Amino acid sequence: ERFEGAYEICSERREVANEEPPPPYDPDNRIDHIMVAGAEWSCDEWAVDLHVYGPQRRFPSDHYAVVARLR
Repeated sequence: ERFEGAYEICSERREVANEEPPPPYDPDNRIDHIMVAGAEWSCDEWAVDLHVYGPQRRFPSDHYAVVARLR
């Protein structure tokens, strides 16, 4: 079987942030992926979470959370 990235098969991609303007994000440099295999998958939406928290406006992790709606 061959794995596919949800980002590559997704029809809608977006960034979700609580700052304006949102922090810079380059999907070509992403290190976290959602991979699928074993069936014919489709993806309606892929998103990366760029929210910051607390008085120092920090990210909750050194990796951005990603989510995908798969069928």
